[in-house]
Amino acid sequence: NSVWLVLTPTVAIASLTITLPLASTCVGGQELLVNSTQTITALTIGANGGYVVGAPATLSGNGYFRLRFEPVLKTWYRVG
Repeated sequence: NSVWLVLTPTVAIASLTITLPLASTCVGGQELLVNSTQTITALTIGANGGYVVGAPATLSGNGYFRLRFEPVLKTWYRVG
């Protein structure tokens, strides 16, 4: 159920929204790993029925982050 999203744009991205899987379908420990080869100036993470704690608002070129789902609180936490 975990997802590795690799973004490989040729230029920087002014704004991007990543929508997480529907919270009611997620399982404990499920992860999302995002890599980008270019800078994302304004990054939004759509919680899709859950919550997100610690999501980045920007991402530098060759940057990454990881979110892990906790099912009791229906919350994605940044873990890397």
